[in-house]
Amino acid sequence: MSSAGGNAEIIATKGDVILQLGKVGVGDGVRNVLVSSVVLSLASPVFATMFHGRFPEGQSLSPASPRTVPLSDDDPECITMICKIGHMQTSQLPTTLTAMDLFKLALVCNKYDCVGVVRAWAMIWIAALLETPAAQDFEKLFLATHLLDLSGEFSRVSQSLIRDQSTTFSIVKAMAGQEFLPWTVYQCILLGQMAYRQEINKAFGSIVTGKERCSASQQSTCMFLHSLKKCGIWPTHDYSVPAIKSKLENVGEAAFPADSKRCASYQNLCICGAVSCTKRNLVYELDKIYNAVQGLCLKCVRHKAFGESRAQCGAHLISGAMVYL
Repeated sequence: MSSAGGNAEIIATKGDVILQLGKVGVGDGVRNVLVSSVVLSLASPVFATMFHGRFPEGQSLSPASPRTVPLSDDDPECITMICKIGHMQTSQLPTTLTAMDLFKLALVCNKYDCVGVVRAWAMIWIAALLETPAAQDFEKLFLATHLLDLSGEFSRVSQSLIRDQSTTFSIVKAMAGQEFLPWTVYQCILLGQMAYRQEINKAFGSIVTGKERCSASQQSTCMFLHSLKKCGIWPTHDYSVPAIKSKLENVGEAAFPADSKRCASYQNLCICGAVSCTKRNLVYELDKIYNAVQGLCLKCVRHKAFGESRAQCGAHLISGAMVYL
């Protein structure tokens, strides 16, 4: 192989190692990238050990004759991305990643102990994904943020999994066959989502419970519930608050029948006086429920699961974080 790397993608112009990525017949097949052993050693203690002179991969390294190192078991895109970030070749990095791609990247970073190299970029990618919580494989971000040691993102992702999803949280999908976190941590998300949905049901239930109702207010409430049913949100389903509010945009405020008047007792006993505020009050209660949902604190999770020190709980530093006990 020449000093230019031959058919290798050149990440380091004076590289002394060619990483051979992928497998024949799998995906895009085998690809080669020319990198610097010094840069990778600084980025990863695993690579530093690999390129130490005691191992074959680290012997006689020279830009004049780069040594080929096969990494066929690792995701080629993830390794290439790590190399580009480590070598400061970031101009062509994607501005967005899918949740699955970020999850794969986190696994590779954990394997090679090079989380610090990609953390800043991961924060950018996760911020974009948090804007689309309904994205496929969003639950994979929970473990990814743990592996990437991103406390703020861990809290916000867990918060979003509880309050922004209209599908039930799947522990199996979120764990993805990995055991980096105990299942009880994932259970916190599921239980939080269940409690959140119970509060939503209570908010809708308050429409038909409470004060007495005269014939006119009963008729008005029935008409409002019919409008909710027409929009698909009554009876309640597993919709998130944002999804419900989106559907409520097509529902008008409750109103008295044209030929009806408030009853004489509306000021004290009947709901007459509040009928015209039914939708507004519902939205107010839904907003309270949504804003009350908190995420998990990564430091507290690790303290409970692994006995790690938590000199200062992350919940005191991250707005909206919940202490995991």
